[in-house]
Amino acid sequence: MQRFFLIHTKILIIISYLCKNKHLHIKINTTMLDKIQSVKISFDAALNNVKDLQSLEELRLKFLVKKGDITQLLDQLKDVPPSEKPLIGKELNTLRKHAETTYNSLKEQYSANSSLPRIDISLTGRHSFYGTLHPVRQIFKEMVNIFDFMGFEVAEGPQIEDE
Repeated sequence: MQRFFLIHTKILIIISYLCKNKHLHIKINTTMLDKIQSVKISFDAALNNVKDLQSLEELRLKFLVKKGDITQLLDQLKDVPPSEKPLIGKELNTLRKHAETTYNSLKEQYSANSSLPRIDISLTGRHSFYGTLHPVRQIFKEMVNIFDFMGFEVAEGPQIEDE
């Protein structure tokens, strides 16, 4: 991708040279192309400083978010004359795709190498023991145990018998 971008940039430089020397009658907004090139260079420089997921996130925040450098360049595309929009738009899309694919590949690489502990969601939850039984309930269970020991049984039935 970088090789393509460099070749593409060299072609643009040649075209702008020919335009300046009146060999071609196309006027190209070289300031916008210079801005695109400077953002590309600053992205690659910032890319060399990425060492972990946190610095990768800082890179994303600087270039790829709504208020990032690349998005600001895309917003400036509306001010470019219509005859230059296809060329500058193509350059901007190339830069944006390059930044996004590089970011995604590095994110996958760093998250695969991440040493964060993994949580096994298939494990059962931890049981919490909340307090003790009510004192009346404790006495009731003791009484049931005493009567069980004497041979009685606990029977369930209607509360009141009427004949």
